[in-house]
Amino acid sequence: SNRIYKLQRAYSAHCYAIRNTMYDELIKLMEPMNEPLDVTYANIQPIHNCYVFNPHLVWQRPGYSDICEMVVDYTNIYDCLFFEIIFV
Repeated sequence: SNRIYKLQRAYSAHCYAIRNTMYDELIKLMEPMNEPLDVTYANIQPIHNCYVFNPHLVWQRPGYSDICEMVVDYTNIYDCLFFEIIFV
Protein backbone atom coordinates (compact mmCIF):
# COMPACT_ATOMS: atom_id res chain seq x y z
CA SER A 1 0.00 0.00 0.00
CA ASN A 2 1.15 3.54 -0.63
CA ARG A 3 -0.18 4.56 2.81
CA ILE A 4 1.69 2.06 4.99
CA TYR A 5 5.46 2.25 5.47
CA LYS A 6 7.90 -0.09 7.20
CA LEU A 7 9.85 1.65 9.94
CA GLN A 8 13.58 1.35 10.44
CA ARG A 9 14.21 3.87 13.24
CA ALA A 10 11.43 6.24 14.32
CA TYR A 11 11.40 7.80 17.77
CA SER A 12 7.90 8.12 19.12
CA ALA A 13 5.62 6.78 21.80
CA HIS A 14 2.64 8.90 20.81
CA CYS A 15 0.32 6.22 19.45
CA TYR A 16 1.03 2.57 18.87
CA ALA A 17 -0.53 -0.87 18.70
CA ILE A 18 1.30 -4.00 19.73
CA ARG A 19 0.56 -7.50 18.49
CA ASN A 20 0.19 -10.00 21.33
CA THR A 21 3.18 -12.02 20.09
CA MET A 22 5.42 -9.03 20.92
CA TYR A 23 4.31 -8.61 24.55
CA ASP A 24 6.95 -10.77 26.23
CA GLU A 25 9.84 -9.35 24.24
CA LEU A 26 8.81 -5.74 24.84
CA ILE A 27 8.25 -6.32 28.55
CA LYS A 28 11.71 -7.89 28.81
CA LEU A 29 13.27 -4.89 27.05
CA MET A 30 11.34 -2.32 29.08
CA GLU A 31 11.65 -3.79 32.57
CA PRO A 32 15.14 -2.42 33.29
CA MET A 33 14.14 1.04 31.88
CA ASN A 34 17.74 1.74 30.84
CA GLU A 35 16.63 4.12 28.09
CA PRO A 36 13.60 6.20 27.09
CA LEU A 37 10.68 4.16 25.74
CA ASP A 38 10.84 5.68 22.27
CA VAL A 39 14.52 4.67 22.02
CA THR A 40 13.61 1.08 22.93
CA TYR A 41 10.96 1.10 20.20
CA ALA A 42 13.36 2.57 17.65
CA ASN A 43 15.99 -0.06 18.43
CA ILE A 44 13.69 -3.00 17.72
CA GLN A 45 12.18 -1.62 14.51
CA PRO A 46 14.98 -2.81 12.19
CA ILE A 47 14.59 -6.41 13.37
CA HIS A 48 10.76 -6.62 13.54
CA ASN A 49 7.86 -5.71 11.30
CA CYS A 50 6.96 -2.20 12.46
CA TYR A 51 4.76 0.03 10.33
CA VAL A 52 3.47 3.58 10.18
CA PHE A 53 0.47 5.11 8.43
CA ASN A 54 0.40 8.20 6.26
CA PRO A 55 -1.84 10.12 6.43
CA HIS A 56 -2.02 9.98 10.20
CA LEU A 57 -4.74 8.09 12.00
CA VAL A 58 -4.50 10.15 15.21
CA TRP A 59 -3.17 13.51 16.37
CA GLN A 60 -1.97 14.81 19.71
CA ARG A 61 -3.66 17.89 21.12
CA PRO A 62 -1.52 20.72 22.44
CA GLY A 63 -1.18 20.46 26.21
CA TYR A 64 1.04 20.17 29.24
CA SER A 65 4.00 17.77 28.97
CA ASP A 66 5.22 16.14 32.17
CA ILE A 67 8.51 15.35 30.43
CA CYS A 68 9.14 18.92 29.19
CA GLU A 69 7.37 20.50 32.19
CA MET A 70 5.62 22.98 29.92
CA VAL A 71 2.78 23.28 27.42
CA VAL A 72 3.79 21.78 24.07
CA ASP A 73 2.18 21.93 20.64
CA TYR A 74 3.34 19.41 18.04
CA THR A 75 0.66 20.34 15.50
CA ASN A 76 3.17 21.77 13.02
CA ILE A 77 5.27 18.60 12.83
CA TYR A 78 2.45 16.23 11.87
CA ASP A 79 2.94 17.13 8.23
CA CYS A 80 6.51 15.85 8.15
CA LEU A 81 6.77 13.03 10.73
CA PHE A 82 5.12 9.67 11.14
CA PHE A 83 3.77 8.86 14.59
CA GLU A 84 1.47 5.86 14.42
CA ILE A 85 3.63 2.79 15.03
CA ILE A 86 2.39 -0.77 14.66
CA PHE A 87 4.45 -3.69 16.02
CA VAL A 88 3.60 -7.02 14.41
